[in-house]
Amino acid sequence: MYIEFACSSVLLVALLIYFPSRPPKPPSLSASVKRLDFKNGICNLVKNTQFWFILFAYALPTGVYGTWGTVIDDNLAAVGVSQKEAGWLSFYSIIGGAISALAVAWLADKPFLRQHVKIVLYILITGSCLSVIWFCLLVANIIPFGTVQLYIATIMGGVFINSTVPLSYELAVESCYPIAEGITTGMLTLFNNLFGSLFILMLAINNIGTAWMNWVLLGSIVIVYPPLILFKEKHGRSAVDTEKHVNIQDTQQNNQSVIGAHVNL
Repeated sequence: MYIEFACSSVLLVALLIYFPSRPPKPPSLSASVKRLDFKNGICNLVKNTQFWFILFAYALPTGVYGTWGTVIDDNLAAVGVSQKEAGWLSFYSIIGGAISALAVAWLADKPFLRQHVKIVLYILITGSCLSVIWFCLLVANIIPFGTVQLYIATIMGGVFINSTVPLSYELAVESCYPIAEGITTGMLTLFNNLFGSLFILMLAINNIGTAWMNWVLLGSIVIVYPPLILFKEKHGRSAVDTEKHVNIQDTQQNNQSVIGAHVNL
């Protein structure tokens, strides 16, 4: 705790001494474009059907999964898994999800995948669905229960579900540009917490048990296929930067042609 306090204090002092509101130069052309103000941004966001498709596809499964993981010990108590072991299961799935999310985000930024993020989301959601089905069948004793299988199914579920987070944020921001990124991502986070809160509130129902949790999680994943199918992938922000890059290259090529013509003369 003392080490954390010291690190936090150093960072706080550094921020108070110097923390500029913006970099000296915009990091990209799209970053220099003025965003809509908060009121107009919210109004445009609410009217944007495509935004609601990607919001639902992101917020429902990740919101439910986030709260499902907090009560995994109660969930697995019925099959003889201790609270300590359930905690390690949750820990490994979170760590695996964090690492995979960074890796998937890095890969999705590569030229061969940059325009096909939606396809990657399909793959991740399908992987999530299969992992949770496996988990549900194990816990319900529909297939023989095994600790190794439980670990693999739980960790793979975390890997696939958490890997959808950076891609969903990227698609939402791209499709809603030039609405400010803070407004778009704020709405995604708001509904993520809302769906998670609704899931956890169901535990207040008397004698509801825990068997429903896994099936609700599975349903929250399966139900996002229709909105994801209807979502039209668009890269408005990236298009601005790409166009600028192409124009610079064309200008350089034209300049070289002119110089070459003068040399020949």
